[in-house]
Amino acid sequence: MESSMEDGRRIDTRIDLLKCLAIAGVMLIHTAANCFVYPIGSAAWLSGLFWGSIARGSVPVFLMCSGALLLDPGYDFSFRRFYTKNALRIVAALFFWSCVYKIYRLALTGSLTGGNLLTAGIDVMLFRHEGHLYYLHMVILVYLLLPVGRALVQNADKQLLSYAVCLWYVLGIVYPTLRPFRPFDQLSGIPAQWMMNMAYAANGYALLGYYLKKYGQINRSFYSLAAATGLIGVFAGTYALSLRTGALYTKFFDGTSVPVSLLAGGVYGIVISAARISSAKCAAFLRFGAKASFCIYLLHVMVLDLLSACFKYSGLGFFLRIPLMVLLNGLICGMAYCILRLIPVCGKYLI
Repeated sequence: MESSMEDGRRIDTRIDLLKCLAIAGVMLIHTAANCFVYPIGSAAWLSGLFWGSIARGSVPVFLMCSGALLLDPGYDFSFRRFYTKNALRIVAALFFWSCVYKIYRLALTGSLTGGNLLTAGIDVMLFRHEGHLYYLHMVILVYLLLPVGRALVQNADKQLLSYAVCLWYVLGIVYPTLRPFRPFDQLSGIPAQWMMNMAYAANGYALLGYYLKKYGQINRSFYSLAAATGLIGVFAGTYALSLRTGALYTKFFDGTSVPVSLLAGGVYGIVISAARISSAKCAAFLRFGAKASFCIYLLHVMVLDLLSACFKYSGLGFFLRIPLMVLLNGLICGMAYCILRLIPVCGKYLI
């Protein structure tokens, strides 16, 4: 519904579609990761690499969606409302679900004791959380820097914004990708510190999301080429260097690598440069998926554990098993969202 408003901003069905694609991709990545325990080059390993490569740009797409919405000057931003509602929700969900996962892991291993609970509590306070919750750590930083980003986009012309995006891309994407290889691995001193780390480079994706939505209405074939190049780079680069090193090479899985940035930017550009969805039913479905995406993100790892156990002896090949498990995971988490959102505190702050 293009004309509706939510949280002071106009709803864009294209952003909803991107969020739905991104959350499906996150589930796909984590499901495919189970295949990397198999020998490099085996059918199971290659299935995991194939599906994982397709979805590798999902987290950057989420960040670009956030930038497109929150950096937009049309968004009715209020310091007080934003940091007592949006930011508080992220922090509350992070620590609540970190505790849930700690207890869940202890219960699974039969080690739910007072001493282990105390250690788990300390770990939670020190941000030693379940692996996939790292995204919320980045979002907190994105939110902290949001006022600076909004000041930039409101006062900069296209030339200055282009410069900012290019500077981020060189120092936050290209340099980290080349750093492990010669001659860049020989650099030391201050030049070695020019590189942005992943946490700050994530903010660049938010800026890129706003920039492409505002200025990126170009030939969609350009975005298709970028996405295809990125996908080939992730798959072929990971495969070749894994064979060479004898272990899974994960650098091209990183959101701050050139192949992933091309894949994410291409997918985002294809969707954002398309016409808005006119079908009311389709738009309503995408709106539900976008709103449920946060809950799905928080829950899907526990559901994945259950599904992995169920499919362990299914006899179904990994190439088909992975997307089927993602579909089931999404359905289960979607139903859980329908229930959890009815609980007042949970619906407002925890999902």
